[in-house]
Amino acid sequence: MKKLLFLSVSALGLFACSGENSSSSDSSSQKDGVEIVEMQANVKYDKTDSALTISLPVCKLDANGKLLWEEAGSSLESKKVLVIKGYNAAKKTAKIVELGDDDSDSYRYEADEFPYGLWVDSETESDNFYDAFSFGENGEFKKIELYRGDCFAKDILPEIRDEFDDAEIGTLSYKNCSEITFLEKGVIKLKDLESDGINFSMSYGDVSCDISVKHRYAVYEEDCKAAYEEFLTDEEADKKFEFDDYSEAFVGDEECLTELFMKIAIAQMK
Repeated sequence: MKKLLFLSVSALGLFACSGENSSSSDSSSQKDGVEIVEMQANVKYDKTDSALTISLPVCKLDANGKLLWEEAGSSLESKKVLVIKGYNAAKKTAKIVELGDDDSDSYRYEADEFPYGLWVDSETESDNFYDAFSFGENGEFKKIELYRGDCFAKDILPEIRDEFDDAEIGTLSYKNCSEITFLEKGVIKLKDLESDGINFSMSYGDVSCDISVKHRYAVYEEDCKAAYEEFLTDEEADKKFEFDDYSEAFVGDEECLTELFMKIAIAQMK
């Protein structure tokens, strides 16, 4: 979710000019939080070993330079194994270890039919943002970013400031829990946080544009193709195609955004 918001703000030119759950802005304080699904894969659970074998999707160029897509990769490189160790039923906590890795993370289980459902990383909690994952008996695995707070605009500002220089964001502040203001007349207004992305509007003066940033998932062939097509038209693209570089789809009216950018650029030159 943070990545989506950072992408949204920076891609819009605000700073460049100077140098399955959903929630409306009024309901972002829900106790169960807002889940942004960052990645999807296929998983098989072995209860004997408490092991999750995750088959990651493949979206890359093959040796001949042609796009290769697989919903669940068959090579060793596309496999990841997570092991649940030392589950405490009373506290609903456990260690999650990736096979081949010496480190482990502490997770809190937040569901009813162990081990299926939501697992929240208790070691990465910070300012109402949580790393998490979930999986079900149907073989679906999801990597999740979870927001649990009562004022999204206020909570996200420190994260944005960590991402950008002070000189670039010095004019940012939160007006209310769904609005961030900039350059006195500018407003970024959150409309919806959804499982696959964020919808918001950005305005300056009398110009207002609706914008959305949606996740693409490599498990879907159409998303893989869409990411590759964007890579082909990206004049600043690296030579090598990486799906993760194009895993968000940015949607906005180009004419509206051009007018908006011009107003922002003029205001910043004053």
